[in-house]
Amino acid sequence: MDRITIIGSGSIGLSMGLGIKAIGLNETELVGTSGNRQWREKATETGAFDSVGGHLGDALVGARLVILDTPAVETRELMEAIGPILEQDCRVTNTALSMLQSLEWAEAYFREDTTFVAGRPLVRAPSADLDAADGGMFQGADYCLAPSVTARPDAVKTVVGLVEALGAVPLFLDSHEHDSYSAAVTLMPSLLSSALMSMASESPSWREMSKLVANEFDQMSKLASVDPVELSTEIEANAESVAVWIGRLIEKLETYRRLTQSPREQVEEALIRGWEERSKLELGAIVEDDGPRMPSTGESVASMFVGSRLAGRARDIKDAGKNDPWRYSGKKTKTDR
Repeated sequence: MDRITIIGSGSIGLSMGLGIKAIGLNETELVGTSGNRQWREKATETGAFDSVGGHLGDALVGARLVILDTPAVETRELMEAIGPILEQDCRVTNTALSMLQSLEWAEAYFREDTTFVAGRPLVRAPSADLDAADGGMFQGADYCLAPSVTARPDAVKTVVGLVEALGAVPLFLDSHEHDSYSAAVTLMPSLLSSALMSMASESPSWREMSKLVANEFDQMSKLASVDPVELSTEIEANAESVAVWIGRLIEKLETYRRLTQSPREQVEEALIRGWEERSKLELGAIVEDDGPRMPSTGESVASMFVGSRLAGRARDIKDAGKNDPWRYSGKKTKTDR
């Protein structure tokens, strides 16, 4: 009997257990393990696994596929610990934000017969909230994958098969590009939220100002409550890209500061552009650029990741033309006149 082992800490690993369990794989034992007692209790309560335990060595015996869903601050030591005891020809994947860092650790700590594929499901559920676990959260979601340079095609197919079985769409990426893009859309929101919280709370008038906090500030500052240790670890792993995106944000804020001294029409145009880009994002209507076409799942595994580079996440605009659904209709913009 084959064994799949999930080493978990949050809702993603628990959700994967639920999703795999729902598939009903024949002759496959699904094992969950964690050093977190709360996670083990929740995993047992939900029935996501055939067995749940806290002994890592026992959980890895006979495991043909191992999935790591652990914080970055713990992943390096975990990879170092399990590297020597993984079964021969084991396939390992994870759910970490930094693909480049994960690939470097795998190269350092895993044997040559172990295939590692860095992975990251793009789901919108809070990863630390165990109550948010749902086996269906992967349906239709993009699932980023970056195989190691020594990854065997048959082992990569195993991970691809898992992703597709969960209902997700494999998206093969260059690890450098993934981490740069993630710095912009994953780390920057948390940093901006923390900066906003610090800016307001460090004001001499914060005591009085805090009484005026309503939905707007509450929503914008919410990400300041993410685990500071985990966030700082992710920033350290991707420091160069984070610095670049902070620079771009400062440039944009300087533009907006100048707009405060400009005619109201110019302010409106800038805000309308932001409004429309947000609408395009919600509708999945980002215009495809001139970059390389993303491979379809029908193409061979080799062609999907050898030499592939992602220029941007592309979607065709639906109903393009005069009736663009993302167009701001509150007033006519210059492009409408």
